[in-house]
Amino acid sequence: GFRTVVLDEFHERSLHADLALAFARQAWRARDDLRLLVMSATLDAGPIARFLDDAPVLVVEGRPFPVDVRYEPRASLADAVGAALSRPGGHVLCFLPGAPEIRRAQAELRGVAGAAGARVLPLHGSLSSEEQDEALAPSAARKVILATNVAETSLTVEGVTDVVDTGRHKVLRYDPERGLDRLVTERIPADSAEQRAGRAGRTGPGRVVRLWDERDRLRP
Repeated sequence: GFRTVVLDEFHERSLHADLALAFARQAWRARDDLRLLVMSATLDAGPIARFLDDAPVLVVEGRPFPVDVRYEPRASLADAVGAALSRPGGHVLCFLPGAPEIRRAQAELRGVAGAAGARVLPLHGSLSSEEQDEALAPSAARKVILATNVAETSLTVEGVTDVVDTGRHKVLRYDPERGLDRLVTERIPADSAEQRAGRAGRTGPGRVVRLWDERDRLRP
């Protein structure tokens, strides 16, 4: 009943996605009518193309708007958000590692955002669909959206002109001593930083503040 299998955002690389590709390749080799499409904005396509018997690589040029990236290692999140709200623009999208950090930031930013007439809204995977919709819904009033990396690729917040990036995310790592997976806070890789910055330039010129030193080298 299926003619095409699409694996989107494949650069995120998980055990589930890799197994899905392996099984889909088995089905593809057994069926002449099945198509596989692996998609990503940042993936090195060469190894995947070779894995799929030298499949063709299609490059779709986007329409990127210029994004001004600045590094502010000594600035706090509140400083960066306050500076963004002091300038004309749209919504401010802030990337934080997880829900606990978002809840703390909400309390810190209410006064800063309230003085500028903006609302502070959380956006992470454990929220209800209604709460997520509130952060994603179009709004004439400015919003400060505090998001995990769910807003990096999975969800799009329209009207964002400013991004504040803490440079951290939480990932599942296997703990051999406990024999369990656990969430670990780590520095984001370079491609995640680029994905996050791109959220500021989807509909027009944007601004990005990275809360780390420009001399820091993120892993590829």
